[in-house]
Amino acid sequence: MNTELIALPVFQERISPLMDVSDRYAIFEASEGTVRHKIDISLNAESELQRVEKLKEIGVNTIICGAVSGCIARVIDEKGIRLISMVYGPVEEIIAHYLAGSLATYCPGPAACGKRRGGRRKRCPISEKDTTRLKMNEKTKTEEE
Repeated sequence: MNTELIALPVFQERISPLMDVSDRYAIFEASEGTVRHKIDISLNAESELQRVEKLKEIGVNTIICGAVSGCIARVIDEKGIRLISMVYGPVEEIIAHYLAGSLATYCPGPAACGKRRGGRRKRCPISEKDTTRLKMNEKTKTEEE
């Protein structure tokens, strides 16, 4: 049975807009597409680099987050943790879509997709490139199982 630890930085029950400054995380233990356990933790580390190190020590395999700086993204990659960034929405919905393999097509609603005043809508921020990247991450996850 393959078990995966997935960390999501949290702000008010949603994905935190910027991982670099988030010290609160929801950690999900999942196997066979099902959440087995969930814990909420606060990482009171002095720097974002130390928070990444603590996530690695806990055994996190995957981080799903909003925005993340290039420096932190490189550190996460060097630690061997899969990073899925530029994802926004309620934590419970995000984890459900990730486990179902449908995160690449998930859009939580007009506010998250850039609805502007006057009812006009901007293009969804999940670009074709992001969709391809998410699909590749989900394909890699499936192949590893």
